[in-house]
Formats: sequence, C-alpha cells, structure tokens
Amino acid sequence: MADSHFQKQKDAVEQAIAFAEAALEVCDRQGFIFAAIDISSALDKLKLIKDQAPGK
Repeated sequence: MADSHFQKQKDAVEQAIAFAEAALEVCDRQGFIFAAIDISSALDKLKLIKDQAPGK
C-alpha cells in the first residue's frame, strides 16, 4: 500500500512538472515575464521534491 501511495505522489509531481513546463513555454511566448519567474521558481521546487522522493 505504501508503494502505491509513493507511486501516486511521484506521478502527481511528474504531471505538475509537465504542466509547469508547458505554462512556462506559454509565458515565454507571450512575454509574461513576471509570471514566468514565478513558474520557474515553482518548477525548481517541484524538481527538488521529485529528487527527494523516497524510492526515487
């Protein structure tokens, strides 16, 4: 059961990373500089979470 929970969390973090990367591309394309900064920061934090996850 714990493995299933960790896998779901890992999948959720990977999905959030994909969404953040897509949003960052849109911001870059549209010139939303300040939003891109915030999304980039969030993306860095999500990648840290992914790297620190158990069973990596």
